[in-house]
Amino acid sequence: MVDKNDALLREVDEELRREQMEKLWEKYGTYILGAAALFLALVGGYKFMESRKIQAAQAGGAQYEAALELVKAGKTDDAQKAFEAIAQNGHKGYGALAELQVAGAALKAGKPQDALAIFEKLATNGTKDPYLKSFASLQAAALRLGEADFTEMQNRLNEKDNGTSAWRLT
Repeated sequence: MVDKNDALLREVDEELRREQMEKLWEKYGTYILGAAALFLALVGGYKFMESRKIQAAQAGGAQYEAALELVKAGKTDDAQKAFEAIAQNGHKGYGALAELQVAGAALKAGKPQDALAIFEKLATNGTKDPYLKSFASLQAAALRLGEADFTEMQNRLNEKDNGTSAWRLT
């Protein structure tokens, strides 16, 4: 007899639980489905935006690489135009690198003032990368070395002398 009662009690208990779950589902089911749909939409949107950023970065890298190939081929004028185009409307990271290439080409062409303007622009607000900013300000200081007075050079190089700068040892 005890076995039959145990089975009967278990069956009644399972039936009560099932009814409680049905009541909960009737009451909160639409909210649960809505939350799940919202979660899936958010994850899908995030993944879509992430893939768009990756595609833009890959396209910018391909443009930059093509410009570097022009430099290797000796087509400096075409490469200069390609770097200028990347700097103006290319991917942000590659734009800063392209501006550094343009500044280097200006130095090779004997136009240090143009290169100085580009380096100072990059050092102040041209890029978010602290290493590129620091490099650009160091290059600007190097271009001003022969003409600037001691205080100007000290002001330009003070931030490089702190313990956290990547260029502190130079």
